Amino acid sequence: MEEQKKKKQKEEEDFKAWKEMNKKNKEEVDEDPVDEALLDEDDDEYSDQEYPYEGKVYMKHWDESEKMWTILDPVDWTEVGLPDDEGGINFN
Repeated sequence: MEEQKKKKQKEEEDFKAWKEMNKKNKEEVDEDPVDEALLDEDDDEYSDQEYPYEGKVYMKHWDESEKMWTILDPVDWTEVGLPDDEGGINFN
């Protein structure tokens, strides 16, 4: 019986220590605020943009899954190609 009390007391102490450790970790994380302005700048950097080419205006779109820019047809939003370095389009 005495062993069970000691075991239960040890478990409670371990739980309290674990809880206190997590509380300290949370406080450390909360002390480092996120700069919302920097997040907004990143969003603007990857916003869709008009992309004129040979008299037609396409959309330059950041493909998050591929981590690259693509060119979309603005009518049906299908990918038509990739932008090149000279302002053109490498069509699919």
